[in-house]
Amino acid sequence: DGYSKRKYVWKILYMHLLGHDVDFGHMEAINLLSSKLFSEKQVGYIAMQLLLGEHDELLRLTVQSVKNDLLAGSDPAQRLNPSTDAIQCLALATVANVGSQEYAEALAPDVLQIILDARNTFVRKKAALCLPLDA
Repeated sequence: DGYSKRKYVWKILYMHLLGHDVDFGHMEAINLLSSKLFSEKQVGYIAMQLLLGEHDELLRLTVQSVKNDLLAGSDPAQRLNPSTDAIQCLALATVANVGSQEYAEALAPDVLQIILDARNTFVRKKAALCLPLDA
């Protein structure tokens, strides 16, 4: 279940922060990104930012999930959900913190769309901060 996955990914992150080499559990963290619950997405995004490096092959698996979360605010049905802005902010923070050029280029059009369309000024500011300089 989602609670167990969350708990174990938090434990993996704790081991990573203690300085241990953690080369397992990355796929479970990535699977949490596709959850509908904010608490599970939050753990997935934090794990992605901490565990995955710039040249990690697993980043390619996350592009579509991040893109879906970035575009969640443009869907009129999801705008009514109060956690939509928070989920967009999680995705934007990940785009800003993952230093891959390929990752930034793949998601730059969506980030630009958020700057132009977002209702919440906080989400717009986050999007402007994570936009690549050469976009």
